[in-house]
Amino acid sequence: SAQSAGVAVNAFARVGVVDAKAYQAIALAALAIPHARLDVQACANLLNAFSRPQVLGLWQNDQLFVHLAGALALFRDEEFTPQAIANVCRAYVKVDVDEDLEMEVLARMAGLVQRFPTGAFTAQSVSSILLSYAETKKRPPNTDAVARYLSRVLQGMGASQLGPQSSRALGMVCDALGRLDMRDTTLLPFLSACIRRLPPDSLKPASIRAIVVAFVNLGLGQEEGLLLEFLSYAAQCIQVTVEAHNSPATVNEFAAADISGIASAFAGAGRRDEPLFWHLSAVGTQLPENVYSIQDMCKISSALATLEVRDRHLLAHMSRAARLKGLAAWTRPQALEMLDAYASLRVE
Repeated sequence: SAQSAGVAVNAFARVGVVDAKAYQAIALAALAIPHARLDVQACANLLNAFSRPQVLGLWQNDQLFVHLAGALALFRDEEFTPQAIANVCRAYVKVDVDEDLEMEVLARMAGLVQRFPTGAFTAQSVSSILLSYAETKKRPPNTDAVARYLSRVLQGMGASQLGPQSSRALGMVCDALGRLDMRDTTLLPFLSACIRRLPPDSLKPASIRAIVVAFVNLGLGQEEGLLLEFLSYAAQCIQVTVEAHNSPATVNEFAAADISGIASAFAGAGRRDEPLFWHLSAVGTQLPENVYSIQDMCKISSALATLEVRDRHLLAHMSRAARLKGLAAWTRPQALEMLDAYASLRVE
């Protein structure tokens, strides 16, 4: 059944099963299920399962998403729920499907979103839907209407709905607003106040990065000084311990992109927060050199140069990371950016 197929893939993904043949077999089985035996929840579960990061790339069958899109088109509006819509939107944006099919599905979901009363949503469903429309390769024509409606939904939520359990969702919302270049003068102060009420240790590095990058890119780096101070403190609450390595590419859940994004955003806001940069350096120098992308290295070195933070340990680590990349991997602007940063800091 569609339900058992979705449960199986989700379960395998959660425990780290890497078995392309198993995922492909389940995808083929799901593809054989006729539309008459599918319902909205089963389709949403299947889409969520096959678009999980652990599963992407381990199965090849675009026809499954075409098949499920055909089923979704047959369901009545009242059969959908906000969470099902969120799962559908995230799946069709994350998986590489035909652009016209993606636009068709998102257009239908946009109409459904605005049919629900504001109290029907959770922070998680709002964040998933909003980020999906922000991440599309081609912006659907009704994106602005969806964003405005979900802005009202969020501002109608109480403290219990936007508590510590919603920290990841708040990060996703900020990420979406930044991508949409949506400088909502009522929503952004509301989000800032909600975030500052959270326990600092409830925020993960990826959420801290998403929030600070969004507010700075939207031109609020100076205006939201209290928020940036809080985010700096939250980042430093994630203690640096070698024992906390939880995967080869992270230290205490900090990835290279988190370090570079936070550093670059604080530099963009002109905030020379030395304790924060010391902390980022301590984390960053524990990460293996090969996990840094060229973009990460450029952002970190430029941030240090902008704020005149001459951190020898982190700069030496970036230098070693840079030498691991082949010459062909660099563009001329990237090479110049990094060289200019090192020259301004007088690094030998």
